[in-house]
Amino acid sequence: MRRRALAIIAEPVAAIIACAVLIVGVNSLPLVPQESVAVKSSATASVVASENAPELLRDNHMPVVRVSTGPEGRDQIRDAVSTFVWALSNGQKEAVWSFASEEEQASFKTVDEAFQAVSGAFPPLAYATRINFERIDVSEEVSTATFYVQDKLGLQWRAAIDLVQDIDGEWKIIACDLQPAPGVSI
Repeated sequence: MRRRALAIIAEPVAAIIACAVLIVGVNSLPLVPQESVAVKSSATASVVASENAPELLRDNHMPVVRVSTGPEGRDQIRDAVSTFVWALSNGQKEAVWSFASEEEQASFKTVDEAFQAVSGAFPPLAYATRINFERIDVSEEVSTATFYVQDKLGLQWRAAIDLVQDIDGEWKIIACDLQPAPGVSI
């Protein structure tokens, strides 16, 4: 009963925190292992152009590298997102930090502070036990990975993460949209 009550409260709280993070600008993050004991990644076959991709943050002025729009580009994005979710759900603070842009890293005093902000803003990703990719939309500048997440409570979420590659080839997360996805079996 208590878990159910917490789960009901968690959704609106997570949405409010996510909005606050978007306003403050804590949405950039980049790369770690694709599979772990905590997060099992399985890709679905569909790769579709997205008409409903989340709105991008336009104030990100980092120089970007053009990413391959072929299968290797999709694999790189899948690996980066899998690594980020794995790192977040396994307390790997340095790995999560590596996905933040230089501007975002400068806005936090410590790696711990940044990790707490990101895990607090996106609890379903911080408590992920399983992810399943729906599609990966690759463009030369900003790419989007859309996937489903199951958290430790068994709740399911649909996430869309926008990424860019910086001048050094490191993946940086510039936006994250997270919505409940009850009834979706992953």
